[in-house]
Amino acid sequence: MGNMNYIISGLNLVVLAAIFVVLLLLRHYLPSYTKKKGENLATKEDVGDITDRIERVKALYSSQLEEIKATISSIRNEREEFNKSRRECLLNFYDQIVEFYYEKIAVNFGDFPMDDGASMAGFQDEFNKLITAMLKSYQRIVVYFDQPEPVRIESENIVNEVLAARTAFKKHFGNVKLTHINECQAWQSGDRGRIDIAVPAANEANIKYWDAMGPVVEKLKLSLQRYLLETNKSLKPAETSNIPEAIFATDDRKS
Repeated sequence: MGNMNYIISGLNLVVLAAIFVVLLLLRHYLPSYTKKKGENLATKEDVGDITDRIERVKALYSSQLEEIKATISSIRNEREEFNKSRRECLLNFYDQIVEFYYEKIAVNFGDFPMDDGASMAGFQDEFNKLITAMLKSYQRIVVYFDQPEPVRIESENIVNEVLAARTAFKKHFGNVKLTHINECQAWQSGDRGRIDIAVPAANEANIKYWDAMGPVVEKLKLSLQRYLLETNKSLKPAETSNIPEAIFATDDRKS
């Protein structure tokens, strides 16, 4: 029985010693383990936070990139529309000048019918309206093209000749119309005396008209040829990109 007590006491001492050793181990290793687990947990949380931030930045830059693309597309469309308006402006002016040259100042007054000047009055009205339209078209060229551009210079030369033609027209066409009416009436009357007076008067009025208008016609012809040449150059597709280089320029200024 006494031996049994010794054995039990010894076992108790062993258990106590084991508990003491375990406590020492826990005291030594548990804080380190807990700290390591905390670090691992913090590392995972940091990685998650960093990943979330990266995704937010990617989304932000993706949105900004789409805005830049939309801006570039808008600029390209506006430039294409601007170039289209420029082309239409040049061609419209050219069409008007061709009509003016071949139908208005290259006219043969002998082709007008004997209608007491009604056709000539209509011609006079069309002549003046076309000049007004050409002046408006020229002002649009001024809007779309700078002064040094050759096509604008040639269009200005044409306008100067058109204004010179208008001056000659105003000075001499009235007499051409009047003598034409008198000649028509003389022929309709059958009065040889009136005819002999009316025909030379009409011829003289025509000669004075063309003496004033002839040099203008020649100058206008040359100006029209030069304008056509410069218009063809302007209508050729541009070799440069539609995207303005400045849109990607780096601003080195510090905020």
